[in-house]
Amino acid sequence: MNRETSIYLDLVRFSAALAVFLSHLAKRDILHSFFWHFIGFGEPAVIVFFVLSGWVIAYTVDSRETSSRSYFIARAARIYSVAVPAIILTTVLDAIGSSYNPGLYSHFASVMQHPLMEKPLCLVFLNEAWNLNVAPGTDGPYWSLGYECMYYVLFGLFMFMSGRSRLFFLALVCLVVGPRVLSLVPIWLLGFGCYRLTRRSRIPFRLGAMMFAGSSAVILALATALAWGRLGYLSSLYDQRPLDVLIDYLLALLFAAHLLGAAAISDTFRWPDLVARSIRWLAGSTFSLYLYHLPILLFLSASLPFARDTWAFRLSLIGGALLAVFLLAEVTERRKAIWRSGFDRLAGLLSRRFS
Repeated sequence: MNRETSIYLDLVRFSAALAVFLSHLAKRDILHSFFWHFIGFGEPAVIVFFVLSGWVIAYTVDSRETSSRSYFIARAARIYSVAVPAIILTTVLDAIGSSYNPGLYSHFASVMQHPLMEKPLCLVFLNEAWNLNVAPGTDGPYWSLGYECMYYVLFGLFMFMSGRSRLFFLALVCLVVGPRVLSLVPIWLLGFGCYRLTRRSRIPFRLGAMMFAGSSAVILALATALAWGRLGYLSSLYDQRPLDVLIDYLLALLFAAHLLGAAAISDTFRWPDLVARSIRWLAGSTFSLYLYHLPILLFLSASLPFARDTWAFRLSLIGGALLAVFLLAEVTERRKAIWRSGFDRLAGLLSRRFS
């Protein structure tokens, strides 16, 4: 994957995280009256993440993570460097914020019949298995990790095991996670397939330009329709009725065409060094923005000393949340090398123990 394509993908994934952030600003108890145009942007952005995830994993196993040990250590470091802080952060902010404004938190708190199991399920990413829909407190975006992390596991088992043991463990994981998580596996695999296609053959420039321009026009039209309430929420990843899943697949195909088109014409992209560095820096906080923003928004919404319909409240809420996210990214997401080193040592100890 060349530099131009890589930077473009970084821009897309940060934009997708920002779309989720804006969709939560639009919630009725936060800034609905001011940001309502963005309320439908969140779920399509998650479909973008799933396709991008498949693409990125295909690239990493093609270029860097060529063994089961390096693959699973890298995935664990990437996820836990943000997931564990997110659970801790949400627990602390929910406890403080709910003491200021219990009514606000009653609308956002996750519903769990067995609260003691909430965080353990989230730590092993079984929070969406079968009919579960569990998040750590008010951190609603955490739900998607119950999908994506299981795709990492399934892909790793398929890639690095063989024979009957591979079939056994794949079947076991599928049985544990259930059909709802498995229903979107093809969307993740679509991203993987797109990357492999670009590796095996180059799409002609003219066709790529048509794919890129056409998909961009459709995406812009859909975004405009969503912003003005013409398509409702477009899909429902939480309910996953058959029609909703079909819409998710169509969105994934549209974005896949966009990725293939972008890769085909990437040589025409010109990223000045300052712009490229800025995009890379922003992309380095994408996961943090996605996973930290909602509990921070709710905490600030409950505790800021300004009337909700004032610019002081809006600017403090948005600016405070973004500042907090970027500061947290510096000590969590951007420090995943520490987690990787820790998981590497743990893997070494286990290997010596059971060898």
